[in-house]
Amino acid sequence: MISAVVLVPLNLATAFCIYSVLSITPRGAWDDDALTGIATAGFFAEVLAVLTALLTIGPVKARWLSKWWFAAPIVMFAIAWARLSYIDHVYPE
Repeated sequence: MISAVVLVPLNLATAFCIYSVLSITPRGAWDDDALTGIATAGFFAEVLAVLTALLTIGPVKARWLSKWWFAAPIVMFAIAWARLSYIDHVYPE
């Protein structure tokens, strides 16, 4: 029970960062504020996803939670990584 109480807010925080990464659209290559916001939100999303995945290992090994708890942080990490890769490709420095 304690593990779910910790993991759910972490997953929600990561989801908020993902929402920020996907909702911010730069107006052009000159829009440094939007590009910085995307990079910052993407970084926090990736860090939170990795932290959540690492904290999920213990409860899953103890069989308190199912292996499906790994799905959310893995998918959110992939989304953040893909968006950051896309932004780096489309808006090079």
